[in-house]
Amino acid sequence: MSEKKNLAFLERHFDPIMPTLNPESVLQRLEELVEQYTNLKSAFKRSKKLREEDYNLLNYYIVSAITCLEWHARGRFIDFISAYPNNIRSEDVQCIRNSTVDIAKNATTVAQLIGAHINISSHESYFGIFDRILFTIKSENNAYSLTREIICSDGTNKLENLFRDRHSLVHEININEIGPYLLRDNFSFDFAIDTLQMVKAVILALETEISEIAPRDFPNVTETWNEAENLQDLINDVEMEIESKLIEESGDPTTWKKLRRNWKHGWNAEREALDALHALRPVRWIDNSNKIKIRILKERYKLLKYISAQIDDPADFETQDNPD
Repeated sequence: MSEKKNLAFLERHFDPIMPTLNPESVLQRLEELVEQYTNLKSAFKRSKKLREEDYNLLNYYIVSAITCLEWHARGRFIDFISAYPNNIRSEDVQCIRNSTVDIAKNATTVAQLIGAHINISSHESYFGIFDRILFTIKSENNAYSLTREIICSDGTNKLENLFRDRHSLVHEININEIGPYLLRDNFSFDFAIDTLQMVKAVILALETEISEIAPRDFPNVTETWNEAENLQDLINDVEMEIESKLIEESGDPTTWKKLRRNWKHGWNAEREALDALHALRPVRWIDNSNKIKIRILKERYKLLKYISAQIDDPADFETQDNPD
């Protein structure tokens, strides 16, 4: 992927209003695929002319399933590098060695540009991404141990088979696709639905482990806690930390308490406005109010951490990274 294409990719999928490179989008896509194949199965059953074994086109659910796995790994790797930049390896940045100017011009992070280059071509490369994450957050499990019962329930590695079938479907034309019908391998609706459910179960198993073990400020945490509530808790902690520091320094946190009250009133008004947007017509509005709230809270958290750091070392004000 060229640098120009990489930056266009990042602009599409890191939109501040509607980001899609996250576990939530992957799980939503899988749920929709299962629903669509279930509806198609019912339509074929009602039809007197359609037979699922006649349509090799149905096998292309495999491509969507692998896209979901690749999307999951790519998004989580960006989250991982964003949270743990010290874990960047030399091979991770080979792909962006000539991209410094483009990164600066487009406000693109190194983590995002690395993620844009990731290629997940096998179950080993998929598991490899999550093994790095799990090791760093000190999980006692690796990706395979967390998903073994899901992918090996019939004695074979379903995930390995899925990547193999995708490669064959996309890059090859075989006798089982163009030969006599007795030789053709057309997957059934039930098999497709079961496979998509398997992929969803793999992702949920990994996400549950990350959510239970990762630090509270790890990006895009799912399952265990609500991200907006978690961010609000982090903000409350930092606000109390700042107040304690100000009392220790000057003994008078009056100005800070007033500022905190003003922030609280402003945040309540912002939330009410976001919640009311769905009633605005004829403006087209997809309800991403929760994502916008999370983005606002993340920026607030960054600002508060910056303020707290300046109280600790005001002399270092010019050298500290600005939260912008």
